[in-house]
Amino acid sequence: MRLFATRFSTILPGLLILLAASRGEGMNTLKTNQIKEKEENMPVARNEIPTQDRWNVEALYLNPDSWKEDLLKAKGNAEGPKWPNLSEFKGKLHDPKSVANLFESYLELQRTLEKLHVYAHLRLDEDLGNDVFKSDFGLISTLIHEFSLETSWIEPEFLSLDEDKFQKLIADSALTPYRFYLEKVGRMRPHTLSPEQEELMALSGKALDTSYRAFGSLNNADLTFKPAVDSKGQEHP
Repeated sequence: MRLFATRFSTILPGLLILLAASRGEGMNTLKTNQIKEKEENMPVARNEIPTQDRWNVEALYLNPDSWKEDLLKAKGNAEGPKWPNLSEFKGKLHDPKSVANLFESYLELQRTLEKLHVYAHLRLDEDLGNDVFKSDFGLISTLIHEFSLETSWIEPEFLSLDEDKFQKLIADSALTPYRFYLEKVGRMRPHTLSPEQEELMALSGKALDTSYRAFGSLNNADLTFKPAVDSKGQEHP
């Protein structure tokens, strides 16, 4: 027994070192795998994503400078009506030709604003913490709000016509491309306010949207959250 004890006492330190080393290697492997798993689950920067897997914002605008050029063109006047080519039709929406001209100008501007908005929105979604993207998105959002405000008179003016005149307007051949929209406006007659009240509603839009935008900025970019732990004790970013 003493011989066994002596031999065991001699080899024990070596066994302990070997066990410790193997355990340490196992722990290191486990930690490495956990780190790799976390890294795989973590969001990656846009420049790390293969080009073919990114959305092609260049299909909208080749670069930010071309976006800004379009934004400046769409901004309208600094004083007075921003878009006089729209406001000049106030009081004339009983005339089919005036309505057709209004729609042509309105839709052209609306398409430009939507294109500007989509581009800015996609760029912001690339990196919600990017101050330049935030600023650009804020600019186009403000412009769209102003567009909504300045055109808030259109539907109430249509509905200020009595039903017979409105139906006669819709039936005019010059307005065939816009008939579906006008019929939709007609169905909203019971739910449409006066021009002054509709303008007030449009004014409140930006203020009512502020809390949602603030939450989005905090939740998606500025706040960090601890990993969620499932029932097996595994962490998930």
